[in-house]
Amino acid sequence: MRQPLDISEIEKIGDQIDGMDMRYIVPGLLRGLSILQLFTLNRPELTLTEIAAALGLTRSATYRLTYTLETTGFLLRSEETKRYRVSGLVLSLGFEYLQSREIVEVAQTVLQRLSTATQAASYLTELDGTDALHIARAVPKAPLVSNLQVGRRLPAHATATGRIILAYRPDDELQQYFDAALRAPSDGVAQPPESLESLIAVARADRARGYILHPSIYEPQVTSIAMAILDPKGRSVAAINFVAPHHLFDRIGGETKAVGFITTAAEELMSALGFRR
Repeated sequence: MRQPLDISEIEKIGDQIDGMDMRYIVPGLLRGLSILQLFTLNRPELTLTEIAAALGLTRSATYRLTYTLETTGFLLRSEETKRYRVSGLVLSLGFEYLQSREIVEVAQTVLQRLSTATQAASYLTELDGTDALHIARAVPKAPLVSNLQVGRRLPAHATATGRIILAYRPDDELQQYFDAALRAPSDGVAQPPESLESLIAVARADRARGYILHPSIYEPQVTSIAMAILDPKGRSVAAINFVAPHHLFDRIGGETKAVGFITTAAEELMSALGFRR
């Protein structure tokens, strides 16, 4: 694998550097990517001066780069401290491919095992805008208890899977979700969140509990239990759940047993993806 080009090398552009044809390298793009690489676990926030010093650039040149990254959503700047940090958009880039390809393929086996163990329909869901989007499912060899199909969208804050995904998102993303949810057309069933404060309060309570168990407002007499699929930084990338009639939850042993089933499935999926809760 080719090693990343050191930022200092862009000032020495010739025909070739370490086998790379520098005529096709875009210095501005390289500098922007280098800025994003400066943020680490031990250095999550940086000032403009610190970024400029690390790249060996002037403050004015650095400001133009950070302004571009901030405007396009890759950097966030605190008005109080004037410090920059990367946004969730940077992290999401690495998981878009994973979510669209690997996670569905890996999840299918886990969903089938969960469905067989509980005799209930199981689903994998991701957040798409303000919707909880069902991207995979498995159903038992028994009368179908849930009619939700792959591709079905429901308001995230009104579903177990959507709520548990929101529970592991930072407050700035909840703010964005709340603003978008107020503008979203009504589906005639779910009401928009009452306030940003109530949305955050629910998210924190859900995260503290670690799972959501509640009756569905879309399918009467059906209960859903959901748990988040977390990436290595603790951010939710999806949710797994199973949906069953109320009486089935009693038959499998109530909430305690249901939590055991969904926890096993979530941890199995995260392990298969290389994640750890």
